[in-house]
Amino acid sequence: METNTDAELDVAQVVAFWMTEAEEALEVADHLVAKADYSYALFFGHLAKELMQWLRSQLPFSAA
Repeated sequence: METNTDAELDVAQVVAFWMTEAEEALEVADHLVAKADYSYALFFGHLAKELMQWLRSQLPFSAA
């Protein structure tokens, strides 16, 4: 993520970053389920859910 010299946040970039992190966490969870490593799969699935829920609560057009 690039740093803005005026210290302004690009909301679209921040949202895209955290959505990518959530999607990657879900991919890891899927991989772990395939390996029958359910406790860690649950952890990564929960992480993805928390990231998405947090993002939704931060957006100004949130229905939350």
